[in-house]
Amino acid sequence: MKKPLWLNDEQVASLLDHTTAYKAVETALICHANGQYIQPLKPYVRPLGKEREREGGRYIAMPASVGRQDSYVPGIKWIASIPVNIEDGLPRASGLVVINSSVTGRVDAIMECKTLSARRTAAIATISFDHFAQNKAKIVALLGAGPINSETVDALMARDRGIVRFQLKGGIHLTQVPTTFCGRQFCGLERA
Repeated sequence: MKKPLWLNDEQVASLLDHTTAYKAVETALICHANGQYIQPLKPYVRPLGKEREREGGRYIAMPASVGRQDSYVPGIKWIASIPVNIEDGLPRASGLVVINSSVTGRVDAIMECKTLSARRTAAIATISFDHFAQNKAKIVALLGAGPINSETVDALMARDRGIVRFQLKGGIHLTQVPTTFCGRQFCGLERA
């Protein structure tokens, strides 16, 4: 019997470049536009209640199936978010994606989803830029300087889009800009 493929975050990062993420998200958006998806509402589990979510966290199940009836991919994303983790130098969120066989229902793959989620979100931003940016925009504003926007910069720069500058917004002080942004094409910071 075939065992599920297990991919840690480093393996996902090495396999999922920005071009591949862009194409996958674009395909999923086309499936969505054609009604070829099932995506129930995601349930939230808050063990200490919503008022104590910061320390008690929230756990979210995101089941979905994408594709036609004769060719679809079912799966689920399970994510834990505990904001207080940041104070201890730990990531705020941690999660997995599980992909099942559409034929047998058996688990085909289990993946950590830190990079997967960040590159998916960056791909959405990049697709939006490609479709909606007016007059070949040269300056891109980013709200915040976290890991998602770091991936977004990489995704936007994966091919020549004529971008000459990124502008960080959102009340960020220069001392708060993570080292992942050092050496990037930033002109400066602005308070939003």
